[in-house]
Amino acid sequence: MSRNRLILGNLLSTASVAASLAISLSLVTVTAQSASAQTVYTGGATFPSLLYRAWFDEIETTSSASYFYAGVGSSAGIRSFLDNTTTSGALDPGTLPGDPDTEDNQGFSNSNGTVATASSSPPAGPYPYPRVDIGGTDANLSDFQINTVYPTSASSRGALGQVPTVAGPVNIAYNRTGLNTAGNPGGALRLSRQALCGIFAGNIRNWNNTTITTSNRGTQVSANLPITVIVRSDGSGTTDNLTAHLTEVCRSPNAFTIGAGTTVAWPAFFVPASGSSGVTSLTASTVGGITYTSPSFVAPAVSGGLPSARLQTQYALNNNVDQYAGPSVANTEAALRGVTVAALDTNGNGSLTPAEYGRISALTVRPNRFNAYPVIGATYILLYGDYSDTANVSTAVKSFVNYYTSSTSNACSIAASQGFACFLQEIRNEIRDTSNAITP
Repeated sequence: MSRNRLILGNLLSTASVAASLAISLSLVTVTAQSASAQTVYTGGATFPSLLYRAWFDEIETTSSASYFYAGVGSSAGIRSFLDNTTTSGALDPGTLPGDPDTEDNQGFSNSNGTVATASSSPPAGPYPYPRVDIGGTDANLSDFQINTVYPTSASSRGALGQVPTVAGPVNIAYNRTGLNTAGNPGGALRLSRQALCGIFAGNIRNWNNTTITTSNRGTQVSANLPITVIVRSDGSGTTDNLTAHLTEVCRSPNAFTIGAGTTVAWPAFFVPASGSSGVTSLTASTVGGITYTSPSFVAPAVSGGLPSARLQTQYALNNNVDQYAGPSVANTEAALRGVTVAALDTNGNGSLTPAEYGRISALTVRPNRFNAYPVIGATYILLYGDYSDTANVSTAVKSFVNYYTSSTSNACSIAASQGFACFLQEIRNEIRDTSNAITP
């Protein structure tokens, strides 16, 4: 069926999450739905946003349900999901007090640890999205958010569901103008761990740096070209995944001391842009530019898109071999091989909790398998346990989860076409069991 819908909210201001949502959602004209129609409103992480749109498009060819997604960043996705329960359905996350961007807070608690609630009514005028049915995030919820914030703010909405959808590489995309990498396999830039850490720590600032030259088999990729590092300005799970990896693996002389989180205090000379599309677009127009982004926004998913660097693997460092892996689906799958139900099930009862699903991030922060791409991240959806206050939504939510966890749907092939990898079927079966417990 044909509809005018949001593909992605890009270049969104981080000054106010509510303003971000208003800006992004004003880009669309939503077709009026009948009272009985199943309409699911979702939003959050930009990392999987184009994949979700492709999935929704396929589901809608055989379903009467409508699915809408606002790509506004992981922090906004989490905050909107929780705020939906604290303001009687009004989407007003901008009124929540506190720092919205620290890893454990993200605007859900006051500085003294008490749960924050909305401090004022929404601005005048209706939002295009009347509610958030599913939140999207690449940063798994903290224990505080799971055990304190959600039970306090959503006591009438049933048990929290935090389940993964897919995993993807964090592509280190770069502007190839002025760089000589023709002698490398596939013509791709190669970055050793020290080179990657040095660039994103702000220590390596020119493409002629000897650490980069050594990474590229002794070839100086540029005689003299300043490096411009372009980073996310909004609260981003992609930032969280990259900085968690760098914090874990980077050591002297290029230790990464900035810390991990959805936003971090990047060096002042880094250049900010909002959303996966924003950093990708700015890198494409910046000679010497380099960034981190979703595989959906660069080559090969995008014809003629930015190239991505091949990164030195943990396997290479452990075994003293020359191995650099690109952000392919196969190399992402290699990084996921240790992610099984048994590895996640710390309770030993065979049924995974939101916190146990969140362990995927810890299991993949330093993958060490042969050809495993070093920087990957799971992306999650957040589900309410009870949708009885919203007619027909639970059926459409379950249909979406059943679709992407099915072994017979096209979900995984569509994901692969955009650079993402599905989890093992045993994990997808657990995810389906979680959604089937939703009421009504």
